[in-house]
Amino acid sequence: HLFLNSNIHRIQLLSILVLLPIVTEGEVIHLDESFGELLSPNFPQPYPDNVDKTWVINAPPANQVQVYFSQFSLEDSYDEDFGGACAYDYLRIDTGGENRTFCGNRLPASSRNPIISKDNLMIVKFFSDYSNDDPRPVGFRAHYVIADKDECSELEYARLHTTEDWDEVIYCNHHCINVPGSYYCTCRPGFQLHSNRHTCTATCQGQVLSGDSGFVASPDYPQHYSKLTDCDWTIQVREGLSLNVTLATLFDIEEHFNYTDCPYDWLKMTYSGRDRVYCGTNIPIAGVWTDLNTRTLRLDFHTDYAIERAGFNLTYQTIRIRCLEAPVLPNGIIHSQSSNSFYEFEDEVSFTCDTGYELVGESSITCLSNGRWSHLIPRCTIKSCGPPTNLLSVANSRIEGYSSLDLTYGDVATVVCNEWYTMSSGAAASWICANTSRWEAMEAGAVPVCNPECGEANMARHNLLGGHIAGGVSAGRNQFPWMVMLNFGINANVVGDRLCGASLISSRYVLTAAHCVTIERAYAPANTPREARHVHVWLGVHDRREDHNITIQTSARNVSILELYRHPLYNPNTFNYDVAILKLSEHVIMNDVIRPICLPYSNEDFARVRPHTYGEIIGWGKISPTKSAYILQHGNTSIVSNAQCTRRLNVLASRYSHIGQLVSGGFGITRNMFCAGSAYGSRGYTCQGDSGGPFMLQAPNGRYYVHGIVSFGFTSTLCGQSLAYSGYTMMNKDVVEWVHE
Repeated sequence: HLFLNSNIHRIQLLSILVLLPIVTEGEVIHLDESFGELLSPNFPQPYPDNVDKTWVINAPPANQVQVYFSQFSLEDSYDEDFGGACAYDYLRIDTGGENRTFCGNRLPASSRNPIISKDNLMIVKFFSDYSNDDPRPVGFRAHYVIADKDECSELEYARLHTTEDWDEVIYCNHHCINVPGSYYCTCRPGFQLHSNRHTCTATCQGQVLSGDSGFVASPDYPQHYSKLTDCDWTIQVREGLSLNVTLATLFDIEEHFNYTDCPYDWLKMTYSGRDRVYCGTNIPIAGVWTDLNTRTLRLDFHTDYAIERAGFNLTYQTIRIRCLEAPVLPNGIIHSQSSNSFYEFEDEVSFTCDTGYELVGESSITCLSNGRWSHLIPRCTIKSCGPPTNLLSVANSRIEGYSSLDLTYGDVATVVCNEWYTMSSGAAASWICANTSRWEAMEAGAVPVCNPECGEANMARHNLLGGHIAGGVSAGRNQFPWMVMLNFGINANVVGDRLCGASLISSRYVLTAAHCVTIERAYAPANTPREARHVHVWLGVHDRREDHNITIQTSARNVSILELYRHPLYNPNTFNYDVAILKLSEHVIMNDVIRPICLPYSNEDFARVRPHTYGEIIGWGKISPTKSAYILQHGNTSIVSNAQCTRRLNVLASRYSHIGQLVSGGFGITRNMFCAGSAYGSRGYTCQGDSGGPFMLQAPNGRYYVHGIVSFGFTSTLCGQSLAYSGYTMMNKDVVEWVHE
């Protein structure tokens, strides 16, 4: 009996029974309902003898028939002559290419494990022979259901259990999706479906890696890679870097033992114009870090349609191109952030020099991608200060050991004044070539000035008591090197009678009396200064006759003057401020016969001019009423008070009319004058021709200072007589300050 559900849609039955695998002559029942029962005749009563019944269950296309049993009891038999097991009564199920025969009391299939047709057709045949023993078997109750075909399971089963031509089995290697009447394959992310609609291949073509480090692995590594896959990766790093690669120890790519190359699956590495192909399980390049000495590597990975393996995993790092030329910097320091003993691409190195050295070149350089430095390696050269022009220009000096100086850092230039010169106070004698490339004073002070040594006589002092000019004691030869002779007129004449004395007070200036450079002729207006070209300066003169003889080597020297300056308050009638300065046309070089006398400058110096003080006088003036001296005369005289000098002046004025006229005209002894001589007459007395010469005092330090200038005498006929004094312009503070101006 067949129970059918009337609500189930009927499907058209197959009508051509001759195509069925089982051909029977008994009863045939065609079923096309979605589900139903198959019962042995008389079930649940024992089935009769000689039964031959067939059920043909036909499902729609792409569907399957599933059968399971809830009860089963058939005669169990075994007979070699009739085919072995189930020789008499049996139930035979044809699932489409496979026939299965059942008998006995064991259920052929349960609901959990049904018998499933291979396609949309299942044939069930029940057969009983002519007899059964008691107790007679009751037969069977079977259930069938038409279900959608599980193609995915079938494909998976075929993949797992096919042993012959296994490499031709088609299945979904990622995901299989059953749909009514069919199935389809899908892929995981990163994969795409091959044109065969079953195989998922990796999407790994044209990949470019440019980072300084990274890795490349076969798809799904370390799981099996995909079939029918072609991947390519290009690793290209920046210039200046080189690739360093290694492969993981798990390396497994299909190989064929009959071939020495890799005909199926393979990994190809291309770099530096070379190709290397690998497969199998031996790790390429020994699995250790290998410097490829290139910045570009191409990897090609190919798989065929068959075996899948774990694949590969390649890790890469970059090493930087080295600059092989190691910087060396004598006399300097190299600074680098690198802790290595070498330098590589993008390393920056900076340089500083030791104190006293300067960098020639760039202060920092960078290692370039080609293994060269961005600039030449600099060097430290010792700093040069160049010639110390400010020191070399110091007149009348030299730099000690100058020829042996390199004029570089650390050299010391010491200024030494020439003989007869002394360095000004507050000057720095020693200068060092400093780190600034300049000459700097080693101690605080200004650039030296070498001034002529003043007041240094050339020989020991004579005993001058009783000595005189107008009667004469000759001075030692060039004993007083500051003594100057002036002669006047168109031509210089060292033996002329028109002369005055003067004192050299520096290398450029001469001190004399203002009246010496004032014209006293009737044709000239009063108080007219002489023209500079008519004043002739003689230096180094001792014996005028010898110095006049050009055939004899002499120390005398004639120098012209550029300017002459009389004191602005000079009065030719009163001889007040009878002082003048002559500017020479050139600086005079000091030597053993030409040197200046000192000017007083301190209060102590000025205080030395007081009554009863003996001073020294020199000159070529008259030594008799009609005769001037040819050899420089030297004497001493005592200062008298201005009051005493005035009294003597008044006495003389009462006796001599020309002196009386001077006094009545305003002449008198002022604070800018002093007198020297003796009330009883003196042979240390100046006379005509001595004007402008110095009145000298020797200081405790042995130097001579000019404290007065020979200015006037009351008459030439009284030179050295009693009651007659010589008058001097006092070199007081006011006068000295004017001289310095």
